[in-house]
Amino acid sequence: MKKFFFIQVIFLFLLTNCGFKVVNQNLTRNFDIAEIETSGNSRVNYFIKNRILLGSKNSEKKLIKLKLNTKKEKIIKEKNIKNEVTKYKLNIISYVNLYLIAEDKSFDFSVSESGEFSVKSIHSKTIFNEKKTLKTISESIGDKIIEELIVVLNDF
Repeated sequence: MKKFFFIQVIFLFLLTNCGFKVVNQNLTRNFDIAEIETSGNSRVNYFIKNRILLGSKNSEKKLIKLKLNTKKEKIIKEKNIKNEVTKYKLNIISYVNLYLIAEDKSFDFSVSESGEFSVKSIHSKTIFNEKKTLKTISESIGDKIIEELIVVLNDF
């Protein structure tokens, strides 16, 4: 009897679900980007711009213009006993100006992200670590900007 009850409970859990659905960001994306103006760090802007334009298609959605101003800071995080740098911290701040073309409205917000990378004995490996960290942070900022755009444009 206990075995039969146990099997019923297992089937109950397997056959029913809670109804949770993962929301596809492309379905909630009700805007298209007409133009992106960038200023500041060009490498960071390149990664952010590519991330934002990744899913953009021309359609009859809200047309927007974006102005991005990014700043990159490289700060010493750790030093060893010999006073040599062992870790750096990268801070990237992106100021975004959103302009709705059809409604003639504008909105400003900022997004920031930080990461760290270690210094290696060979300088080229240190530069590689910095570039990899910079790319990761920039793409994360691009994702945050898209999320913020979706929230702001759903309010309008």
